[in-house]
Amino acid sequence: MKQSFLVINKETKVATEYEYNWVNHGMLRRLHERKEKNEITIQCACSDNVTLSVSVKSNPFLYPSTKKHKHKDDCIRHSNNTNRSDYEKGWNYDEDKGLHIVNLEKLVIAPSASKEEDNNKKTIYRKTNNASTVSKVQYETTMLGFVAKLNMMAWENSVQGYEPKTPDRYELLRKIYGVAGRIRLKGKKKTFNEMFYKYKSIREVKVNKEISFVYMYVDESRPITQEKPLPDGTEKVALNCIDSFKKTRKFYIDKEEFQTKIENEPHSDRYVVAGYAYKANLYHRLLSLTSYAVIPVTKEGLYCESHHEKEHYEKLCDEGVRFFKPYLPLPEYGNFIPDGYIVNGNNEKPTIFEIFGIHNNEDYDKRKSEKKNAVLDPRFQEKYTHYFLER
Repeated sequence: MKQSFLVINKETKVATEYEYNWVNHGMLRRLHERKEKNEITIQCACSDNVTLSVSVKSNPFLYPSTKKHKHKDDCIRHSNNTNRSDYEKGWNYDEDKGLHIVNLEKLVIAPSASKEEDNNKKTIYRKTNNASTVSKVQYETTMLGFVAKLNMMAWENSVQGYEPKTPDRYELLRKIYGVAGRIRLKGKKKTFNEMFYKYKSIREVKVNKEISFVYMYVDESRPITQEKPLPDGTEKVALNCIDSFKKTRKFYIDKEEFQTKIENEPHSDRYVVAGYAYKANLYHRLLSLTSYAVIPVTKEGLYCESHHEKEHYEKLCDEGVRFFKPYLPLPEYGNFIPDGYIVNGNNEKPTIFEIFGIHNNEDYDKRKSEKKNAVLDPRFQEKYTHYFLER
């Protein structure tokens, strides 16, 4: 599958290949400057006819210079390409607008609407019910998959952005909001950040009508509090969350459901909660969370999938190492997704790393062996350095 584009020097005719998924904002701005000076042309690797230009808005992106020619079927930018990694399933990309289009699982407004997800706690995508044939397989991303990818996109955007830096946990929340401005739900016109929660008196919220998206940290010092009973005597508990302005926001939850989600992700004492908030009853004093996911994070807010990841990510941050957690495969690395990608400066090769922490698992050991063989590929060695940690 073609996953790259070519930058061709007009004077020397030398073409340099770059992966679509691994180009950062700084590079796009430089390409725009060179193109404006008529030094280069840019084209997709799938066809000489698909020429590209660079939009330099607040979030720069590549787009087709003309709609006359289309990407080939085996190109990652083809709208119907189905050869996608797990974090790409349920996602498409609108080249003309520079927007990610996500087919997110449907919102269900009901008590404990997301309990069923606990049975597939690690599922980040699923096939949709109307996928009748292999040639027409369609996917939707789960809330867990969406929230995890949103987190990784925002972290990478900060580390690889126009003014690259490792964010702190509250800077990352604000970056989340910015990245959500480049995402649109399938079938919707507005970008996803327009759905983000904004404080409003509960008395002004219409029952079951106004839906907002919550992405906040769980207050680890006091995650759950018992609230005053409702007028009818119903007992309610609230989840205490911290927003990007370090303010506490409370939401009604099902305590058992939340504790199950935490038990499923035991390798951190810090969590992000993300999902939909709505007013479920006229007499409710707080909004209720539904169809939500809980992801474990480092102290800086980066999603981590194991205790070993959390430990090493935090160590790198403490040492000032600029890195991100990839969510897309590297072709030169056997199409595996590494645990981390260190952005080295001074024209050094970037470094990928893996943290091996599972033992006596046949499938895991097989992938581990394949990854160790992948770094021996000359294409990999030409482009990257690496290290493996055994835990």
